[in-house]
Amino acid sequence: SLRLTVVTGPSCAVGCVPSAPPWPGPLAPGLPGTADALNRFQWNIVPQLGMLILLLVSSELSWRDRDLDISAIVAPTPVSNLALLGSKWLSLVMIIITLLGVSVVLAVASQLLHSSPIDVRLYAMFFVHTVLPLVCVGTLCLAVNALSPGRITGIAITVAVLALALTPLGSKLGLEHPLLQFAQTPLQPWSDLTGFAGTTIGFGGFMIFWLAVSALLMTVALGLFHRGLAGKRSLRRLARQPAWIVAAALTLVLAVVAGRHVEQQLRRSAYFLTSSERAAWKADYERTYGHFKDTPSPSVEHAAYDVAFYPVEQRLDVAGAYTLTNRNPAPLGEVLVSAHMDAGTRGLELESARLVEHDAAFGQYLFALEPAMQPGEHRVLRFETALEHTGYGAPRTHALIV
Repeated sequence: SLRLTVVTGPSCAVGCVPSAPPWPGPLAPGLPGTADALNRFQWNIVPQLGMLILLLVSSELSWRDRDLDISAIVAPTPVSNLALLGSKWLSLVMIIITLLGVSVVLAVASQLLHSSPIDVRLYAMFFVHTVLPLVCVGTLCLAVNALSPGRITGIAITVAVLALALTPLGSKLGLEHPLLQFAQTPLQPWSDLTGFAGTTIGFGGFMIFWLAVSALLMTVALGLFHRGLAGKRSLRRLARQPAWIVAAALTLVLAVVAGRHVEQQLRRSAYFLTSSERAAWKADYERTYGHFKDTPSPSVEHAAYDVAFYPVEQRLDVAGAYTLTNRNPAPLGEVLVSAHMDAGTRGLELESARLVEHDAAFGQYLFALEPAMQPGEHRVLRFETALEHTGYGAPRTHALIV
């Protein structure tokens, strides 16, 4: 298994270093850089190949004693579960580090052969962003095998969990929440404009949660590890072990707190809605405002924006003005204005109009035009809004910014 790790992964990494510009055209860079190589390797190869290797190696490590028919000898030894499982866990971590370390070395060598610019800092970030999720997956594989009655059962359970996280199967079964997709984070590929800045905070929040979940799984495995044929443990015996109870309680509390924080950030920025929630929102909107479908409205004649960027806060403030023109043959007595649901609208004023209703749930503002807006007449709609990105979801593209 280690030979497979050292040979297969790095060879794929070398194949991912292109020798030509990443895209054709006059604005293309002269040579592909580190990001061009890592964006392919990190997103297309590492998740699938790394998890497959961890699945196979963890099964081999977990059931080797029984395969060699020495489990009856290992079970009664005075070696603690922590030593037995901890050594296997360290082996998995070293395999992960070996896979990625050798891959990075060979990728750098390939870049040197192609005279491609090397970004050491980007390689270091790639290492962190890749090692931590794989450590969580390796911990899951090892813990499931430690608690399973047999090799096939352990592999089947692990494959099922990873399939729900990495394939559309989870969504089809209603498991759409990001906290149900094991070891997944909102991290996006490197961008020459913003780097990883857009999702670094979210990556950290998610990883704290997944590391806490992994620690909880390992704690449970340490307590219930069967140690072969004769060392099975019961929950009744575990209840008399204060150290295990404290460790399980601490990891559980950390996982709950971290998960609650991620959930709050997702809801705060409206990054996540289930299919049923999204369908219900659309249905409610249609029932509430469907009668405005055929109502005449003014057209935007001219738009002006004043945009202030705050990179450190990952926020931008927009002050804008729309010149509205009534191109309808009849006067207009009211206007329905929609605000972007992601934006925090601080001010919205329409010339010669009175705000009748503000529906925060749908971002709707109903204005009564006083006096009525005559055909061909112009009025100005002014607004101030802020767009904030918390890093807990993929950055969205807004039509407001071109």
